[in-house]
Formats: sequence, C-alpha cells, structure tokens
Amino acid sequence: MGMVGAFCSSNNNGSYIYFKDIRENMTKGDKKMIRLRPAVRWWAQRMEKEMRINEHKGGWFNSTISFLLGRARANLREIKYGGFGQDSGDNFMVKCLVDCANYCMMAAANLCGFGRESGKDRYE
Repeated sequence: MGMVGAFCSSNNNGSYIYFKDIRENMTKGDKKMIRLRPAVRWWAQRMEKEMRINEHKGGWFNSTISFLLGRARANLREIKYGGFGQDSGDNFMVKCLVDCANYCMMAAANLCGFGRESGKDRYE
C-alpha cells in the first residue's frame, strides 16, 4: 500500500492542493485537485505561520523521531498544566496545539523521508 502525500502546489489563496502517491512521478494526468475545507486551510496557515516564526531554529531532518514526539507531548502538557487561567487562554491553547501538530508533521516527514532528497525542510 502506497503512502499518500499532499504536495505540489496551491492556487493564489492556498485553497487547493494536489494529492498523489508520493512513490510515483506525478504527471499532468494524475493530478486531482480538491478544495480544502475552511478549517483545514485555517489550520495549515497557522502551522505555516509558526514554522516561519521559528525558521531561525533551523530544520528538523537531523532530529530524532523520539525528540520530535517528545516536543509534541510537551506542548500538550503545556495546555493541561499551564494554559488555563491565562489572559490569552484560548489563544495559548491553540498555539500549543499548532506547535504540537508541527512537531507531529516533522516526525511524519522524517519517517517518510519527505523532502530529504532535496534537503529542503525550510521555506524558500
């Protein structure tokens, strides 16, 4: 069974993405454009915003899966033990969830070797 990836390009407002089996070369005929749900688009934009804010930290390809998943768990613990009662309550929890999701994405990218061949784990 092939791994399904979401990668290629989006239109100007980021609301379309191509899905394909990442083991095969993509040809013009096998592209399938789908419209992203508003919540998925919003979430992906939040994730990308946090990634760009933290660009100065370098990439993640040299990080172990254990480290990345540990950071994801740490962000979830921040919600449980530190997120409530703060002035920014909901915003703090969303930020922690976005950070957790980014660490999970990094772990998945490392597991699948996504982008490793190009050495690109950063925005260009």
